[in-house]
Amino acid sequence: MFRSARTFKLFLFILGIATVIFDQTTKFLIKKIPETGIFLFKTDFLNLKFQLAHNPFIAFSLPVSRPLILLLSLIIFGFLIYYIQQSFKKNNLWRSTLLILIISAAFSNFLDRLFFKNVIDFISITIYNYSWPIFNFADTVIVITTVVFLIYELKNPEKKL
Repeated sequence: MFRSARTFKLFLFILGIATVIFDQTTKFLIKKIPETGIFLFKTDFLNLKFQLAHNPFIAFSLPVSRPLILLLSLIIFGFLIYYIQQSFKKNNLWRSTLLILIISAAFSNFLDRLFFKNVIDFISITIYNYSWPIFNFADTVIVITTVVFLIYELKNPEKKL
C-alpha cells in the first residue's frame, strides 16, 4: 500500500492536517448562519439542525474548569503521541491511522479552547423530544474513530504494544 515508512508518515501528516482544516472550516462557516439555526432534516421523529453553540466544557458538556481541561488535554496528547510512536515502530498502519484521526480531531477542539476559550459546536440532533448535546465534526471523528480503535484492539490482541 505504501512504498516506505516515510510515505506512510507523510500520508498520516496530510490526513491529520486535513482533519483539522475541515473541522476548523466548518466551525468558521457555521458562524455565518442565522442564530436560530438551519434545519437540515425535520420530522416528528428526528430533527437534524445546524445551530451555533459555544461549549466551555468537555465531552457531553460536562462542567470542568478551563485550566484543568487544558492540562488534561496536554497529558492526553502526550500519551497519544507516545502510543502512535510505538505503533510506527511496529509498522501498525491501522492503529497509526486511527490514532492520527483521534489526535488531529482532538487538537482541533484544543485550538478552539486555546483561542476562543470554548469549543464551537453546531450539529444538533433531536430524537422524539430528547435533544442530544450539540457537537461538531471533530467530536464525531473522535467518537467514531475511538469505537473503531477499540474494536480493532479487541480483535487483534496479539498486536498490542
